[in-house]
Amino acid sequence: MKKEVRILAGNAKEVPLREGDWIGCDYGAYLLAENGISMVLAVGDFDSVKDTDLIRQYAKEFVKLNPVKNESDLEEAVAYAKTKYEHMTVYGALGGRIDHEISALRLITERNEPIVFENAQNRVFRLDDGVFTIPKDKFTYLSFFALKETEITLEGVKYPLEKRRITPRDLYLLSNEILKEEAIVKLKGPVLVIQSSDRK
Repeated sequence: MKKEVRILAGNAKEVPLREGDWIGCDYGAYLLAENGISMVLAVGDFDSVKDTDLIRQYAKEFVKLNPVKNESDLEEAVAYAKTKYEHMTVYGALGGRIDHEISALRLITERNEPIVFENAQNRVFRLDDGVFTIPKDKFTYLSFFALKETEITLEGVKYPLEKRRITPRDLYLLSNEILKEEAIVKLKGPVLVIQSSDRK
């Protein structure tokens, strides 16, 4: 099984980088093909794409879904990725229609899929029990939302915490800041992590 694949979802406006294995999801597949980037898979109902011939030229595997279906295009892309990759980064799923965004985020909040969602302004992922290092990278802010009752310790941040019990009702772990290059997070329970920047 390979380490990582990148998925370009239908709300993407551009391709963020070129290297690595790619899965094109609906209009995201068209963007990859338009930029001359090969895909291990192009999948979707392609209702937002007028001509799929270009996509077929750049896709090792092409799957056209019935527009009347229970699973979203992104769900189908994730199901495929899980059979061949340990981890996936999804671009083009944040922003746009809020129903699609909530549906995408529930893949990690409710189903615990091995996904990081990223765009120019945000990186969103889930962490469970353990000790983790979070690099600052290009993001100014660091926020946490408990998915269940959780114990959290934060080090290397502007507002540190020591074995604090938090629940999904707690919203105060918002807009913390990593002081130097990385933060240390110790968890007993699951949280949604959002790294963000004011840059758009």
